[in-house]
Amino acid sequence: MGKLQEEDLEFVFAIDMNNYELLYCNDFAKDSFSINDYKNKKCYEFFYGLESPCINCNTACFEKNRASLLLKNEDLEEKSRDFFLNFEGKKVRVSLVFNTNKRNEVLKNTLIENEFIFQCVNEICTASKIHVGLEKALALFGEKTEADRAFVILFNQNEMSSIYEWCAPGIKSNKELLQDLPLNLIENWLPSLMRKECVEVLNVEELRDINPKGYQLFKSGNINRFVIAPLIKDEKLCGFMGVDNPSQITLKNISPMISPLTYFVMSAITRIENEERLLQLSFHDSLTGLYNRNRYIEDLELLKNWKGSIGLIYADLNGLKEINDTRGHSGGNRAIIASARNLQAVFKDYNIYRVGGDEFVVFCKDIEEEQFLLLLKQLEIRIEKSNYKISVGYKWIEECEDIKKLVMDADHQMYQNKRKFYSGVDSGEKNPKITDKNTNSQLTEYNLLMSSMKVSVSKHLLQEDFKMIWANDYFYMLNGYSKEEFEELFDNKVSEYFKSTPAVYQYLIDVIQEAYLSKKSYYEATVCAKKKNGENIWIHLTGTFTNEYIDNVPVIYTVITNVNDTILAEKEQLITYESLPGFSAKICVRKDSLELVKGSQKFYDFFGEDEINVDNDLIEHNLKFNKKIIENNYAKLRLGETCNDELSLVDKNNNWYNF
Repeated sequence: MGKLQEEDLEFVFAIDMNNYELLYCNDFAKDSFSINDYKNKKCYEFFYGLESPCINCNTACFEKNRASLLLKNEDLEEKSRDFFLNFEGKKVRVSLVFNTNKRNEVLKNTLIENEFIFQCVNEICTASKIHVGLEKALALFGEKTEADRAFVILFNQNEMSSIYEWCAPGIKSNKELLQDLPLNLIENWLPSLMRKECVEVLNVEELRDINPKGYQLFKSGNINRFVIAPLIKDEKLCGFMGVDNPSQITLKNISPMISPLTYFVMSAITRIENEERLLQLSFHDSLTGLYNRNRYIEDLELLKNWKGSIGLIYADLNGLKEINDTRGHSGGNRAIIASARNLQAVFKDYNIYRVGGDEFVVFCKDIEEEQFLLLLKQLEIRIEKSNYKISVGYKWIEECEDIKKLVMDADHQMYQNKRKFYSGVDSGEKNPKITDKNTNSQLTEYNLLMSSMKVSVSKHLLQEDFKMIWANDYFYMLNGYSKEEFEELFDNKVSEYFKSTPAVYQYLIDVIQEAYLSKKSYYEATVCAKKKNGENIWIHLTGTFTNEYIDNVPVIYTVITNVNDTILAEKEQLITYESLPGFSAKICVRKDSLELVKGSQKFYDFFGEDEINVDNDLIEHNLKFNKKIIENNYAKLRLGETCNDELSLVDKNNNWYNF
């Protein structure tokens, strides 16, 4: 430690204010109290040898930035400057203890430096993005010490690399120079760093003979002097932080200032590494290392606004089930990995996703058609040589307008090629006829059963116009058209049936596409349709995706029910709600919480939002104010019994009312 810290800045420590646990303690304090390890120790144990918090302890009620702790010493009077932070989800008190017997000028300088240390720590702890806070703290430290650069270097086995760097204006970065360097370049200082000591090199010329390789490195980076402090995690040296070419004036004060920062810097780096690890897990497939379905869905959403050229590939590993059955899942995994490597070898510059067990997608943005087709040819050659075959569908478009449709088109083409792989020929009739007598009889019976239950069942092609290829009798009874009329007027195309209400049809198609691309087995939608006589009717559609294909187009079965009475009843109820003198709300009374389902317009006007829930501050305030009344009625509410009581509520304009 430097002279200033030993004489003026005696102790530096951080305490978890919830449980009194010491999070950090500097070496001077540990030496003073003859304790090597402070981990899992309470502050009252460490400083006073007590078994419980001090009688006059005020840790739990400290006010921000108030100097308050008084440590008793026979010869010295010592006070601390206390700062309060939210760090890693903990409320932390950082204390910088100084000797008040020292000269006023020295004490003044010490206080200024203490404030600066807190400023750096505060940047790390309060930034919304931890790496931004770390970079700001480095900038503050570099400016304070009038250095050329401030940096953080981490070890990786027997190598070290610069991961963060701040440079003064006009100073060239050394970050690229300090990558993947052998640790033996700093072997002279490793023992000191392991002892948690700062290393000061005041003139690199001194290293010319004792560390020639290090000397050459420092000279090539225009480093003439530097100070570094160890970064420790779980008693292991993980790297160091420091500054190079600080001014001669600030040089003597750097060690005392940098040491307290290392704990917070290392904690911040650990958090960043953990966040990156979680991000890696959430967006990458653990088996192949490719992007996973989560990342695919997120990128697909972003590509809705993409207007440039794009090439898209939908690929499927053939015969995975057979491989799993004959060679076990380890054999299946090898096949998946091999297929992923083939895609990576060709499309290494583009985003590749494993979206299912045996399915892959590739997005190639800003690619010319000729280049895209050339890459496809390379993939074809690799697949031909591979033991594992992949069926591929692809699409390229100069100006992307509908990415979801592009995915569906590539998916359809992939399934077409997959069928060729298994059968060797194209299959599927446009309108297959049922010739089996028993099957005809069963279909007739099924038609009668569904029609008697007033349920429409229809069969459609999963394509742009959602063409119908078969429907039971109730389908036609529901819309008022005969079978012949529907075919003549609309060519059995659902898109034509909804031609007068294109927004309704677009909504329906969006729902179907979303469910299909998300690999769901079904879709659901409620829409308003128009009958032959011009009346509007509300219908609920439930569709089931199948493995059946006609002309290489997927088939979907749709069940339609008449929900007109239900929808109209809800509308009438809403009109009744709006005519009430007060307001009304429909609330789900759960075991331990209330959940708003819907409210009248007056309800929303009162609370000031169109979409509101019990997490809303105003709602929460009103619930707390009327907590006793709600608790008294909660049992009845849970049983669905009628309750009458008086509530005092405040509206968005802070006006109070009794209801």
